[in-house]
Amino acid sequence: MADSKRIQISKWTGLTTIGLALLLGLSACTKRPSVANWQKPGVSQDQKASDIGECRRFARRETEREAGIPSTASSSDPLSGTQSYSTLTSNYDLGKFQDRMFASCMRQSGYKPISKK
Repeated sequence: MADSKRIQISKWTGLTTIGLALLLGLSACTKRPSVANWQKPGVSQDQKASDIGECRRFARRETEREAGIPSTASSSDPLSGTQSYSTLTSNYDLGKFQDRMFASCMRQSGYKPISKK
């Protein structure tokens, strides 16, 4: 009886550790700042902020889709859904993908990147 309880606790500890690692990895790749300022002539700051927010949401949705995370998965529950561990551990690739999706959205909205100096 004690061995089965120890095994059960060990499984939950392992799942918790993996869950925390996934949560940290996802938060690291989904909150990446853009390396460029975006500019579009004649656009107010409010409209620019709105467009940036919309493109960030678009990029996050596309990144979640690419990683296989269901859109109904709770962001507070890293083990929800059916995402694979190997897919989610490639945070660098997912971050780069998200950056490309954000940049593509901004360009399609008529913005041009202005590199920081």
